[in-house]
Amino acid sequence: MRFISRILRNILSLLLLLALAAGAVWLIAQSRPQPPETAGGAPAPLSAAPSQQSPLPTPTQPPGAPLAPSPTPIEPSPVPTAVARRVPFCTFPGGPPPDKGGPSLDKYVFGEPQTILTDTVAIDIVDWLPDNRRLLIIRGGRIETLDTRTGAVQVYSTEVSGDRPIWLPQSQAVAYVKAPIGVTEPSLWVSQGGAAAVRPVIESFSLDTLTVDSSGYLIYFTPPGQQPLPVPEVARGFFQVQSIPVSQAELLYPKYPIDTGYKQYLMAARRPGGAQIAFYSDPYLYLYDVAQSRVCEVDLGVFGPEELPVFPYAVKWSPNGRFLAMLTTARFPGDLLSFAKLVILDATSGALIESESPLAYLSMDVAWGPDNQSLMMLGYDQIVDGRPIQKLRLVEAFSGKVRPALSERVFGGGAREGRQMAWSGNGHDIAVKCPIWAKDKPQVVQDQLCLISASMHP
Repeated sequence: MRFISRILRNILSLLLLLALAAGAVWLIAQSRPQPPETAGGAPAPLSAAPSQQSPLPTPTQPPGAPLAPSPTPIEPSPVPTAVARRVPFCTFPGGPPPDKGGPSLDKYVFGEPQTILTDTVAIDIVDWLPDNRRLLIIRGGRIETLDTRTGAVQVYSTEVSGDRPIWLPQSQAVAYVKAPIGVTEPSLWVSQGGAAAVRPVIESFSLDTLTVDSSGYLIYFTPPGQQPLPVPEVARGFFQVQSIPVSQAELLYPKYPIDTGYKQYLMAARRPGGAQIAFYSDPYLYLYDVAQSRVCEVDLGVFGPEELPVFPYAVKWSPNGRFLAMLTTARFPGDLLSFAKLVILDATSGALIESESPLAYLSMDVAWGPDNQSLMMLGYDQIVDGRPIQKLRLVEAFSGKVRPALSERVFGGGAREGRQMAWSGNGHDIAVKCPIWAKDKPQVVQDQLCLISASMHP
């Protein structure tokens, strides 16, 4: 009966999917990168998994499916050399509860959205740069920076086929993964602006042995007893290098009742200060203690009558490293999602705080405020005429309480989860997607970025 109910849910989801797919062909074509000669004038971690920039239309999956299904199954992987085993579940040091003396949710004031960029191709938000003035974005497949005050754009790459790029502040450069479809080993590239400054720093690497963190770290998985892999000197010029005595094969043990046939790789999110690294994938979440060279698994529980494991598909540390915000879900690999919920891990006490949003609310993006206690969440719990009605909600980290922000406004659409919003490090501005939709069909006709000022009552 469990599998029958899952099949029925998928049939209903697919019917909604067909209803939302109208008009996607034109928009997908519009989102393809332009040739270089016409291309004048995107804590989550950098993953090397192959992907393309999101097409301009709203996600064509129905409510309950903000993510695409798992990647197409590849040939069954050989039995790993390391024996897959369950590592211990995490225990936490405990200590005093987080300081609750910060501003209450009611003290925040948000200004009216101001449009800062418009285009007919898809625009994805990656993050703010440390100067709190420029945004790192992906537009029509190009990696760019946008000056939010002057509108000036600098192109860093005209092609990107991996996941989100990262900013390297010390070298004022952008790093990104190139993983064309059909290529088994991706490459790592760096650009300091302009086509002539683009170069590979690692020609090829295995996703089993290397992951790249958004803080500018190359994290190598080095099984005990083996020597760390050599790192090219050109890569050391841009990245910090960290080797951990763990094999991915030790961590990717079976968690579903049957063999799924899907190959998984771990992504990384390094805790501010570097004491821990969060590793995550479907359906895993691990914390690695750097000082003790020890890894443990975080138990997020199970969901539904099938008791599917809950896992995060996007994570972000608070600026002070106390909390780990996670967009979580549960599904059998290949199924559409039934929910996407914000859960916050207190890395000191081990408490898991769920946002007060209803289960039907689909969290598409989350961004930390500068006070380490507040987050902005973008998501939706209804679709009107085929269009997801996404709105902003302010979340209190230590309680999960939620307050609407600019409740009369609708935002988001036409981008992947985790690429629709960013809160500046100084707390003054929130960048969010605010596209223009067709009046007669669920289709984005023009993509836009908006800027919202943020302040607090005395």
